[in-house]
Amino acid sequence: MPQLLNSIVAVDVETTGLHSRDRIVSLGAWRLELDRSSNKLIDARFLHLIFDPGRKSHPRAEEVHGYPDWTLRHQAPFSNHLDTIRDFIEAGQIVVAHNASFDLNFIEREFVALGAQSPKIQSYCTMNAYRRAGLPGRASLNAICNEIGLKRIGTKHSALEDAWLALSVYLWLEKFPSEFMQPFSKLVSSGIPVSPTNLTAPPPVPDGPLPRRRNVKADEGATTASVNRPKRASKKAIFDELRPTAILLLEVARSDNSMIGEEADLLTLLVRSASERLAIPIDIETEQELLSELGEIELTQNLLTRAARGVYENPVARDEFPKWFAMMAKIDGDYSDSKQEAVERVKAAIKRVLPEQ
Repeated sequence: MPQLLNSIVAVDVETTGLHSRDRIVSLGAWRLELDRSSNKLIDARFLHLIFDPGRKSHPRAEEVHGYPDWTLRHQAPFSNHLDTIRDFIEAGQIVVAHNASFDLNFIEREFVALGAQSPKIQSYCTMNAYRRAGLPGRASLNAICNEIGLKRIGTKHSALEDAWLALSVYLWLEKFPSEFMQPFSKLVSSGIPVSPTNLTAPPPVPDGPLPRRRNVKADEGATTASVNRPKRASKKAIFDELRPTAILLLEVARSDNSMIGEEADLLTLLVRSASERLAIPIDIETEQELLSELGEIELTQNLLTRAARGVYENPVARDEFPKWFAMMAKIDGDYSDSKQEAVERVKAAIKRVLPEQ
């Protein structure tokens, strides 16, 4: 009787931002061929590619992935690697990702924008699986990896490293032998390259303003149909509902100059809560657009005061704000000086709008 083999693929993408118009900057994937009758590893392969996304990254997205625009504009476009990516992903009986809807929606949009058939897959979301299992703590990739003794090797997010961490979480959740879950640093020491294998070194950055980008097929606007008027109205209603609360939470989230995954997850929950309260269903694309628009808000003291007034004047937002505020303040359990100062700024803004007793 032939041995039962499982082919597992894990993927991660880094992007120019969270909006539906944003594009993939890099893609990392791993494929394991396993003999499930003995839980032995037969083969392990990886795919790590970088692309010219055809547009600049949002500054906060660039902080995460670390690729400057000058480097990205000298890479080949996603379209050059369609067959390679599809073949690699479709070889898996299951495709694993952390917050899978984010990564897989971005991949699908790239294929659709090029008029190509997107990969046919059965997905497995490690974030949702962790939550369904009722396990303690936060369900961000960082938090789960800390639970199982793994961590990133640097401050920047590598698509290949995050795909490996998502794969490790999957193997842990499915109770595979612990030897499968190696630190990524050990893989690098064994010769796995950190940089994408197709990376083209850019020429020296010119003096003065950068030249215009070359025209890349399937640039922004090529992705599917435009948002219709009712959908825009629904999105605006949700945005207006959650904006005051989100501004006060963003003040705390950005206190250390960048948002971590848990803070972004909490804002996602805020978006979904507002959607449910208004009885306006939203898809993942609209959800990402809302998060992107929140991320672009520039915070000032006057804006904090107006946001505090908006929360105070909305009975539901006023009742729920202490819960959201406490959750954001306690993320990581790290009351750094900068976070404590941000918490105090929010409290001061709320105090300014309270009526005199």
